[in-house]
Amino acid sequence: MTLEHKQNAIAYVRADIDMLSEQTEDGERRAYHHRALAGLFAIRAGGLITDKELEMIGEQIGAANEKASRQVRARH
Repeated sequence: MTLEHKQNAIAYVRADIDMLSEQTEDGERRAYHHRALAGLFAIRAGGLITDKELEMIGEQIGAANEKASRQVRARH
């Protein structure tokens, strides 16, 4: 695996994180949350990221999910 593969994989997950943070419907929030987590663990399983990177990106997913959860609650 090359650095380019790693960068592309992380960019893919970050795109899902960005989409997650914008959600205002709970079903969509859950779908993007699961999608981001699945992508994260897939790139970890592929050996593209370290445990530290896994933790850092996982925290970003958590923050985006919290933001989306607040938006869902505010909308309803």
